[in-house]
Amino acid sequence: MPEYKSADIDKSNAIEKALRILTTFLPDNRESGTVEISHKLGFHKATVSRILQILANEGYLRQSPETRKFTLGETVVRLGNAALSSSRKRRLTMARPYLESLRDRSGQTVTMEVLIGDETLLACFVGGPRPVHVGVEEGNLLPWNGSAGLRAMLAFSPESVVRRFLSKPIIPLSPRALNTHEQYLEELKLTRSRGYAADRGGITMGFTALSVPVYGASGWPECAIILVGPDCDMERSEAPYVALLKETASRMSKELFYDESAAETS
Repeated sequence: MPEYKSADIDKSNAIEKALRILTTFLPDNRESGTVEISHKLGFHKATVSRILQILANEGYLRQSPETRKFTLGETVVRLGNAALSSSRKRRLTMARPYLESLRDRSGQTVTMEVLIGDETLLACFVGGPRPVHVGVEEGNLLPWNGSAGLRAMLAFSPESVVRRFLSKPIIPLSPRALNTHEQYLEELKLTRSRGYAADRGGITMGFTALSVPVYGASGWPECAIILVGPDCDMERSEAPYVALLKETASRMSKELFYDESAAETS
């Protein structure tokens, strides 16, 4: 076993304390002072004061000239932005193994839709054992009122995002599609209440698409995963399919830095 000098142990202890001090600003970056942090963590006030000044000098914290208290600083923001940027860039690479696993466990086709501005992109298509013709390919944009993934995302998105899409004209699809804005709003309410979207033959007759949102660090949906199969399969096993979808979406959300515990307490 390696031997550690007392100086190494002291440095390790100081680093641990600095990290614990930084986490006291979670989740809402509330302004805190030396005494508050000292009481909260049980550290000596002089130790807290010394570490706070070091963190402020390095940009991890910002000290208010009026209150002399601290909030998270620019360096933390830059680190967070770098983490978010890298997670979004690798989103497709990260998602495919989850989608393939969901395909294998469900025996159905699985897709992923991503919201890009005011458009919905079919970002990933993992075909199941039964051929499903959805009329689009990976990289294609989808009709907004016919997208099960978008419906799942909008049901749990800010009202401003919902209004943006509802300002668009309805695209005529099949007779079973949502062909009025009123129908779409009602479907969003239903999706919100049950926790998933269901499109029954809206685009492809004879097939049902079930969808749940995948959340990101912002706390809002960043994409959606969709399971597509014959109506007869979905009607018989809808609850187990939804459970598989939600389990997969939860694991993917964690990869995108979604804090599920913070969302539950908000």
